[in-house]
Amino acid sequence: MNLTNKLQDTNLTDCWLFLFVSNHFSVLPYTFLVVQLVILIITCPFTIVLNVMVIFAVKKKRRLQTTSNIALACLATTDTIVGIFAYPIIISYEILILQGEISGEVCQLQDAARYLASVALFSSFVHLVLMTAERYIAIKHTLTHHGTITKTRVLIASVVAWIVSAVLQILGIIDRKISITVNNVNTIEVAISTKVRYIIFNSAIFLALVNSLLNPLVYSVRLRQFRVALIEILLNKSQAEAEKFDDRRFGSVIEQIGKRNKDVNRVVNAADIELGTNQAGRQVRTN
Repeated sequence: MNLTNKLQDTNLTDCWLFLFVSNHFSVLPYTFLVVQLVILIITCPFTIVLNVMVIFAVKKKRRLQTTSNIALACLATTDTIVGIFAYPIIISYEILILQGEISGEVCQLQDAARYLASVALFSSFVHLVLMTAERYIAIKHTLTHHGTITKTRVLIASVVAWIVSAVLQILGIIDRKISITVNNVNTIEVAISTKVRYIIFNSAIFLALVNSLLNPLVYSVRLRQFRVALIEILLNKSQAEAEKFDDRRFGSVIEQIGKRNKDVNRVVNAADIELGTNQAGRQVRTN
């Protein structure tokens, strides 16, 4: 009995994995899954460690406990949960898929992975919106910012973001009624279209997971205040020693980037001046 018949006997034809690993299993989706699996296994520990470091730095260092940094810590908490729960589930079911161990339990793992990734992605998006709104209010309404945006309100907004994300996904699951009809005529056609949809679906989950690794790098670790705090904690240094260490390690790189930006601006300004001079010369000749 081949895998397709096994799935039909267990009434799993409504599972997306059914056509993805059927008799029409091709090289492209297999390679796609292998590459994706390797990347997930490598990035999983980094996702957890980096986000936990951000949370610990905000909790440990009082100078980092601003409203914007607390929002960053809430975002890091979301990404940590993704690393602890979503990553292992997705890695597990993809290993089972590659081994051909397809069953109702594996399809349930797929549904759980889709649910967790969707909740995490939407929650991360809401947290980024909250962070942007907090920065906008801080710039636009500087005098009333501290009274309007408090630490407690940031934490409440983070909890609400999680609740809203979970509720929306639950409603989506209730509303989702997907049925795939497979017969002797359209099996190949449906299999091909479903594989394409499955690759797109898996890519969306993959990007949501990788986003949990990029968030602490983009929004936290790149900031000097976070790097200094992490150096203090990890290397047991004072703030002054950590700042000197950070300057030695990252100062030259930042200076080079700044120098390159100045060079680019200088070239652009020179080009603008030359263009303006040429236009003025043409106008004089015309007059």
